[in-house]
Amino acid sequence: MKNWLIAPSNEVARRLPMLGCPLDTSNVPDDGYDAIRRGLTLRQTDGFIENRIFELDHGGTGFMISLAIGYGAAQKMTISDWELEVPGFNSPILWVEEPMRGLAGRNHYRIPGAFCEEYDPDVVINHRRVLRSGDLVRGLLLGYTFESMPDPYSQGINLDLTLVLLDQVNRRFPFQICLFVNRTTPRSSRIAWRPARKRLFDSPDKRVSGIKRKLLNVNACS
Repeated sequence: MKNWLIAPSNEVARRLPMLGCPLDTSNVPDDGYDAIRRGLTLRQTDGFIENRIFELDHGGTGFMISLAIGYGAAQKMTISDWELEVPGFNSPILWVEEPMRGLAGRNHYRIPGAFCEEYDPDVVINHRRVLRSGDLVRGLLLGYTFESMPDPYSQGINLDLTLVLLDQVNRRFPFQICLFVNRTTPRSSRIAWRPARKRLFDSPDKRVSGIKRKLLNVNACS
């Protein structure tokens, strides 16, 4: 009962200043209520292989983030965009567009400049836009920029960043993520990121171990 009463109180506190009734304090309640009220949960998943910032062949920088998105509200939500601000970069992160399925050679996601990697659409969530009640979306969010990685980003460090989901009316839902810095650019055999089974991430441990072996082989050849 206590939690049930807090949410309406916070909503009133947000609306009163807009109606010309200032509160005694200038602090606007900020307890994640907007996300909770809409039944939205955002969580980073998997390990450093699936959550990294890495160099690209053309000198740019790639971003991979493994996410789980849960949604439980009655009305659907549309993801209009993602924002990721990374210190040292002057331009916004570009999110990889959905491949044109059915065309030869265009059935997989590819980050421009990451010629050794391709991503099956079943493990990527860039194209997942509409969330309905009961949805649980898990997969990789792929982005890139043509800017080079700043020098202070040394191999092996972890970056604490804020990723923001924007909905159809431009409401912002920020949450914290951590990305591993990988400055080793694989240039040899192609890596194919595909689901291990028919259902996405049914066996994450086996999938991750297989990916790690592939990356180790690529690094050994480069």
